[in-house]
Amino acid sequence: MKKHNKTWTRLIFLLCIISVALSKNSSAADFVYKKILLTQPINLVNIESYVNEILVVEPNFMIVKINKNTVIPGISLSPTKESDFIQRRVDIYFQDKQQLAHILKAGVDIFHKTKQKIVGRAFDAQIKQLEALGLTIFVGDNL
Repeated sequence: MKKHNKTWTRLIFLLCIISVALSKNSSAADFVYKKILLTQPINLVNIESYVNEILVVEPNFMIVKINKNTVIPGISLSPTKESDFIQRRVDIYFQDKQQLAHILKAGVDIFHKTKQKIVGRAFDAQIKQLEALGLTIFVGDNL
């Protein structure tokens, strides 16, 4: 698979942040991305009640989109780094133009498209959103 330079990666990163922020019909300035270290067991349902979106879930941390004034009791929120925004390689299978439109609207970074399959990369939140719509997705390595 072809490697992209840092400028391309940063551009994709910024576009993802902007599209996710705008998709919630809120001002981008109202939300921030924060890192939650997973050093102890955390009740995911409790976290979901405070955050707008869980963008990335890794074994040691998660990245959440949260209102800048929100405090989660008992949870320490840390600043994020660009390297925290991990995307996964995905193969997404679709049946029709409507499903393809959902994939495009979700903001998946597309490397290759065939008649019924997209190869690309996506954040965990995008994968979860598309799976909820019934799309078949095979997740590969982190990119």
